[in-house]
Amino acid sequence: MVSCKFPGDAFDMTRGAHAAIVLTGFGLPVAPFDLGATRILAKPSKDIETVLDLFWRDKGAYVGYSICEAPFYLLLMDCVRTLRRLVPVRPELAEVKKLFARAKMALPPDPDRG
Repeated sequence: MVSCKFPGDAFDMTRGAHAAIVLTGFGLPVAPFDLGATRILAKPSKDIETVLDLFWRDKGAYVGYSICEAPFYLLLMDCVRTLRRLVPVRPELAEVKKLFARAKMALPPDPDRG
């Protein structure tokens, strides 16, 4: 919710060694990703020491991974308000709606009301 209070790059949370280590901890092989060239710059690894070494060279690199190897899904949205508005009505987000229902969870609270 704090990140919603200040303007910024929606993809900041997908950059750098900290993000890479978190995803590696969940078992996802990762490597630095070049957004301009739209390609992964090294062989993805789930070994934390290897990942640290890969991201040490470029501390601001985006975290890249193979969606085919992901043991989970990530939903990245830059606006909680938009998420709250679109999930109930957009067919493309039906799976997200199902996940919240299955977990008996509500959508994140509106950042303007907290």
